[in-house]
Amino acid sequence: MKQKNWRLWTSHDVAVLKRWYPLRGTLYVAGLVNRPPDAVRQKASELRIPHPTIWRQEEDEYLRANYVTKRTSQLAQVLNHSAKAIEARKNVLKLPPAFAPQWTDADEDFLRRNASHMTIPEIAQALKRTKNSIATKRLKLGIRKFRVHYWSEHDREYLRRMYGKKPARELAAHLGVSCPSVRSKAVELNLTKPNLSHYSEREDTMIKKMYHTMPRGKLAAKLGRSVPSLRGRAVKLGVARISSRAPRVRT
Repeated sequence: MKQKNWRLWTSHDVAVLKRWYPLRGTLYVAGLVNRPPDAVRQKASELRIPHPTIWRQEEDEYLRANYVTKRTSQLAQVLNHSAKAIEARKNVLKLPPAFAPQWTDADEDFLRRNASHMTIPEIAQALKRTKNSIATKRLKLGIRKFRVHYWSEHDREYLRRMYGKKPARELAAHLGVSCPSVRSKAVELNLTKPNLSHYSEREDTMIKKMYHTMPRGKLAAKLGRSVPSLRGRAVKLGVARISSRAPRVRT
């Protein structure tokens, strides 16, 4: 039978769970204790710690503006609420079903008229539809080409600064282009991913100051590093330690 390693919950981890789970939810605590979200939810359930139910006004506004064009999983990640909480909040706010409305003649005319000088993301935003919906409809209408994204000098400078520090999908989302477009432009600009093995004194200072106060994922993103790299550096700096306790093995 295949064995799985289960890392024991320390008293510190439990204290963090009790302190932050009711306020900030699963993903926030998962980053603090460096555990999978499923493990956090399971432990919270065992200890009967209530899930956060307080919704801020800006969260409601974001949900109203984006629930039609974004998946529930995407909303859950951005708002730091569970998928079930997102669906429940939709009911509380009495939001209509998120099914895309039928295409009208006006929508199709807009697509035909603007396909040559607007990108798919721009048209999707204008019509309040998903990019997949726009791409599918343009094939049905026989529209074979959309305007290619124009790379401004500002876009190029952003790519030069951030390439290799952020995943291609994040760069693409920020610039409103596809991942292949990001990679192609990087090749054109002769950009290579930098060697991030060396940590600067400033980065070490940030790790010492924020390692226990900021979720690992957010701190890693802030530094442009991976979570394993961040954890390894924290161990070297004495901010974190490798547990000497052997993991419990269950069959």
